[in-house]
Order: sequence, then C-alpha cells, then structure tokens
Amino acid sequence: LIQVPLSTACSVVLFVGTLGADDFVDFCEGFFLELLYGIAERLILGTLFEAIEKGLAYAAHWAKTRSWFWRFTLILTAGRSTRALLMNEGKDEEEISPEEMVQE
Repeated sequence: LIQVPLSTACSVVLFVGTLGADDFVDFCEGFFLELLYGIAERLILGTLFEAIEKGLAYAAHWAKTRSWFWRFTLILTAGRSTRALLMNEGKDEEEISPEEMVQE
C-alpha cells in the first residue's frame, strides 16, 4: 500500500519524459530502454533481497542454536549487559529451520 503512490508518481514522470521525444524513433528508444531497465532492476533487486533475507534467517538460526556462543558472550559481559542478555532453556521441538523462516 505504501509503494503504490510512489510507483504511480514514477510512472507518471517516465510517461511525461517519453512524451517529450522529438520523433517516434526517439520515443520508442526511450520507452524500450526504460522497460529493459525496469525488468533488469526487478530481477536483480528481487534476487538480492531474497539472498539477504535467507542470509539473515540463517544467521538468526545459527545464533539461536549455538549455546556456546551465548555462554561466551555471557562470560565476556559477565551477565551485566544493558540489553538484558539472559540464558533461557530452549525446546528443540519448537525450533524452525532457516528455510521455514524465509517461507513465512
């Protein structure tokens, strides 16, 4: 819902830009270049955002399942962190794999 006004404004600006073409060839060149740019942008950004999302899910899963990492963190901070880092008992049957986290 937030993207719709911005997308519409960009489309209007691009449409007005193609209306300023000197002839039909100039119009077609601008239109198809913008079309190819939009397709490439969606493909690249979509893949990039998907890779970042999977990487963050994997990092979160790794951090949640490494008790030695958190024990070392507690030793370094002596349990007196301002972020209230506390050890909790985890239940293995409730853990979610990184692939399942991305699909949600």
